[in-house]
Amino acid sequence: MKNLFYLVCFISLLLFSCEKEKEENKTSTFADTRDGKVYECITVNGKTWFAENFSYQPPVAKSSAFNKNMSEPDIIDYSDGDIHFKLYKWNIISTIIPDGWHLPSEAEYDELIQSLGGYNVAGNKLKAKGVWEGLGKETDEIGFSALPGSIDESGLNQGFLYTHFWTSTSVDDNNAKALTIWYGGPEINITSNSKEKYYCVRFVKNN
Repeated sequence: MKNLFYLVCFISLLLFSCEKEKEENKTSTFADTRDGKVYECITVNGKTWFAENFSYQPPVAKSSAFNKNMSEPDIIDYSDGDIHFKLYKWNIISTIIPDGWHLPSEAEYDELIQSLGGYNVAGNKLKAKGVWEGLGKETDEIGFSALPGSIDESGLNQGFLYTHFWTSTSVDDNNAKALTIWYGGPEINITSNSKEKYYCVRFVKNN
């Protein structure tokens, strides 16, 4: 009888843990009323994140494929095979954030990374499956689905090799923190980068 009691308690605890995990990692969607685009979202550790790169085009901003012979726009269109989204300079982001959301800080990205085991392993756990070059060990553990997509300073497409996400953490007038994931390993890092670079954008829902 005593063993049966312990077994019932164990099963109840297991079911509770599974239900809690399911609740913590639930999926949802957000529709941007400005252009009708619908974004997949995930909830992790009580925070709801975009699970897709932001792609809003404000009417007043220039947008173009990168062309080093033209004046540089604030937004550029990134396209490589089936991957399509926009890359943004840091300074324009604050003007186009949808109501009820915010650009995640370095601390918020750090919290997400630590929950996945830290900077040495979180990169592979955030990568979308089947699109990155390299060892093919991406697991997309929480459904963040980070896609490769980057433009270097000369305007060259870096292919399925890197991705960068802006944070809201400003370092000084010219630089801000950004998160980088690369194709060649499981690592991830957050470093200071020029606000003039074109990087991906994800948002976190306001509490």
